[in-house]
Amino acid sequence: MLFCSNMISDKENCPCGSGLQYQKCCKNRKDKVTEISKSMGNEHRMNAYIINTLKRNKFSACMHPNKDECHKKIINAHSIQNNGVLSLLSKDSEVIIIEPGVGENGLKIDYRTKGKNQATTFTGFCAYHDREVFKPIETIEYSKTNEQHFLFAYRIFALEYYKKKVAFKSFQQTIRKIPSGLENEFFVSTYRNYQLAEKDMRAYETIFNEALLSENYSALCTYVVEFDYRVPIATAFGCSPLYDFDKKPLNVKSMIEFDEQRLKMNFVTVLPQRDKSYILYSWLKEDDEFFESLKSKLNTMSVREIKLLFNNLIPEYSENVVFAPLFWERLSEYQKQAFNTRLLGDFPRLEHNTMLAPDSLEYKNCLDVRPPYNLFRKLDFPDQSI
Repeated sequence: MLFCSNMISDKENCPCGSGLQYQKCCKNRKDKVTEISKSMGNEHRMNAYIINTLKRNKFSACMHPNKDECHKKIINAHSIQNNGVLSLLSKDSEVIIIEPGVGENGLKIDYRTKGKNQATTFTGFCAYHDREVFKPIETIEYSKTNEQHFLFAYRIFALEYYKKKVAFKSFQQTIRKIPSGLENEFFVSTYRNYQLAEKDMRAYETIFNEALLSENYSALCTYVVEFDYRVPIATAFGCSPLYDFDKKPLNVKSMIEFDEQRLKMNFVTVLPQRDKSYILYSWLKEDDEFFESLKSKLNTMSVREIKLLFNNLIPEYSENVVFAPLFWERLSEYQKQAFNTRLLGDFPRLEHNTMLAPDSLEYKNCLDVRPPYNLFRKLDFPDQSI
């Protein structure tokens, strides 16, 4: 049973994950004197604690539904193709990635050089399923098939669910250390958001698993944007847009209420190839009517307008972005800062009592602002002259 209030009910399952009722678990427990209790009220320390806790709670498990086929070895699976994508962006086998960090003024974003073999990985699949399931997008050239579109979206779903599991696990660990936090409206609001996310992701898990096992690749709709050159970035992410492209509300109600409806997600892949590039913008076929306004708008937009849209949309919703070093080196500090500002635009701050910051709904509506950077800039990659 799910509870919607800003208080924890005595009889609901304890947010710490013990499986016991709250009144028999964390309600009357004392806080442990830990690094987090020392960090309360200090944004720098709190952000450092959050990031370190997330790292400690990463886990290794195969997310494929057919566990009988799993190999014991869980690998660092790429959320963005290594061969055929990262290799095309890399310089000396290295790419630029985004990595969260902590600075003097709180949460910050670092941009680091990383070997393409280690970039964009997560421990969410065993060796067998990572190799066999994604073979049609890892070893076969992209050819706009339903199967390929489904697999790109399925891998995004797996990554997003993995990240939410890590975050929820980290939160539960925090509650076990400071159960008094559940008397704080911010903590309860955070917990309710995790409950909503878990409910939604379980619904998507059922849909994707059924489609995967039955090979029903038409369970997805995909809008494809094609460029006749190699774009200098790659990304793969899921998002639940709050507004359509004409600024009409979409998912706002589902973000704050427990009901039978799930958030409606889009799955976005930017796929550079040797002499072409693609944006794959996907959603579940059963959500086709819900996204009718998005589809209609995309069909009327020029390439220039689509570039503008995704220049805003990508940093708004994704930190899983890889940049070609050639591109990153040519950006000015002003352009880098503009991208960084957009990326950090609505991260929750300690003074807010909800994980949905007061101005974030308005901010996520600003998808027609012209940024000073261009993620779809055309460059001459050295290998293209060979």
